[in-house]
Amino acid sequence: GDMIAGQRRAPRFTEPELSSMWAAFHGVVTEPIRAAGIPLFVTPGNHDASGYPGFELEREVFDKVWTGLAPDVEILDGERFPFRYAAVCEGILLIGLDVTRTGPLDVEETDWLKQMLTETRGQYRSTVVFGHLPVWPVTVGRENDVIGDRSFEALLHEGGVGVYLSGHHHAVFPGLSGGLLQIAQ
Repeated sequence: GDMIAGQRRAPRFTEPELSSMWAAFHGVVTEPIRAAGIPLFVTPGNHDASGYPGFELEREVFDKVWTGLAPDVEILDGERFPFRYAAVCEGILLIGLDVTRTGPLDVEETDWLKQMLTETRGQYRSTVVFGHLPVWPVTVGRENDVIGDRSFEALLHEGGVGVYLSGHHHAVFPGLSGGLLQIAQ
C-alpha cells in the first residue's frame, strides 16, 4: 500500500492524475519486477485505495490498474483481487487483506480470513498474511493508526500464520507478539 501519493482531501485528485501516478509507478517498479520474473503482491494502502468515504475514485482506479496484474502464481481466491486475495508461491500461502481503515476488520473480511485459514491449514510450508495497517503501533505519534484487535491477532495465531506484514507507519520493525512475527515495513 501507499504506492502512490493519493488521499488528498482538497482538491481531490482526478482520474487522469491518479492514472498518471500509477503509470509512473508501473514504469519504475511494476514493469522491472515483472520483467525479472518476480511476483509482485500488492495490498491497498490509505494513499492509493483508502476505504474511508470520499476516496471512492482512488479505489476504483486502484482496482482498474491492478486487476490485470495479478502475480503469475496459483491464485486460490482472487474474487476481490487486488483488494483481498489468497495465493500460493513456492509453497507459501500469501493472504492479502483490505486493511486501510483503523480498528478491527469488518465482519466479512474477518470471516473470509477465518475461512481461508481453516481451509488451508497445514497445506503449505508457511502462511504469510499482509495488510497495510499494523496490528499494534510501531512508531510514536501513530498509536491509533492500527488494527488494534486482540481477536484478529488470535485468529492469525490460531490459523497457523507465521508472519503478518504491514506498512503505514513508515518504519521497519520486527517483533513477536503471542508467537506471531509481525513485521512493519
